[in-house]
Amino acid sequence: MSYVTNRTLQARYLWLFAFCFATTAALLFTKILLPMLPSLHGGSGLLKNDAVYFQQTAILIAKNIHEHGWATWSLWPNQTGTTGNVGILSALYVLFNSTDPSLIIPINALLHASSAYLLLRIGREIWPGRTGNVAGLIAASLFVVFPSALSWYSQPLKDSFVIAGALLILYSLLMLYQPHSKQRGAMYLFWFVIGIFLAVLVKPYYIKLIIVITTLIAFITIPWLFWTRAPQRNQTFLLYVTAIALTLGAYKLMPQTPNDGMLYENYSVAQPTNQP
Repeated sequence: MSYVTNRTLQARYLWLFAFCFATTAALLFTKILLPMLPSLHGGSGLLKNDAVYFQQTAILIAKNIHEHGWATWSLWPNQTGTTGNVGILSALYVLFNSTDPSLIIPINALLHASSAYLLLRIGREIWPGRTGNVAGLIAASLFVVFPSALSWYSQPLKDSFVIAGALLILYSLLMLYQPHSKQRGAMYLFWFVIGIFLAVLVKPYYIKLIIVITTLIAFITIPWLFWTRAPQRNQTFLLYVTAIALTLGAYKLMPQTPNDGMLYENYSVAQPTNQP
């Protein structure tokens, strides 16, 4: 078996292990351990934090969908001042006809496993060879099994989306620096857009931070490439300029969400937007 094949299988096994571990740990935590800790348990396998607010808001949105149809649903629920995690949770409640917050666990586990996979790939990219591979494996493994991570991937919170989005943006920007074919360059730009989407899905204001970071990286990297006459300098210049344009485009397309969210107690069932 070749070295490249070994590394590919290693990354796949890491993702599979992380997904299974996160799913199992989250279910055991929410269904068995947390109910035994009344000081921490907010009901329905939720910690006494924002998860309770998101859960009750998602239930009200799901009720609204049942009564008035999918025309009232939005990925960014403006009526409640909440974001994509609540929009996804409410859609799951309607699709599965259940209000069990553990429905979000497979999605969180998928994002958690993908973040671990990205940590491995970033380690390999920063330090090619055995050292980078080992460092990436250690970082990814600690990220997966660290107990405090249970506080986000077992709950309907924003963290799993933001972490996966941030790591995907970082990995994409690292890969845009390398010489690639046009197809691979376009692929990394696509992953960059997915990273932006995951981050702003739950924290729309992060788009401004992404614009600043992408622009700073471009302003540091591009002059260096031209100074050293790197063979991929023209390609990297075009890719980074495109990445900046994509972040600006995402900023223009972002929905206008309320700055101060309304409490779910004040949420009144909205009528379908297509009603006369």
